[in-house]
Amino acid sequence: MASLEKIKEKRDQIYKSAKVHKIDNIRVFGSYARNEASDDSDIDLLVTLQPDGSLLDRIGFMNDVKELLGVEVDVVNENALYSLIKENVLKEAVPL
Repeated sequence: MASLEKIKEKRDQIYKSAKVHKIDNIRVFGSYARNEASDDSDIDLLVTLQPDGSLLDRIGFMNDVKELLGVEVDVVNENALYSLIKENVLKEAVPL
């Protein structure tokens, strides 16, 4: 199981993939941000997709990070969050 610190150790490699896949402003939220992750937890990343980015970019980035960290990863575009949960996600999100 990774920890937030282990994720941050891979920050440069994660941002390198993000640049290729047109992704900015990467933040960790959910159980890893709250230090409540278990062996079954996935890593939740909140991102901003650049205007010319696509769903394929988001999926490619998700797969790169999954391979890099060896943990399931969920990548959520901030603009796609429902207003009901957006406030809570933004409050707990930790910059990478």
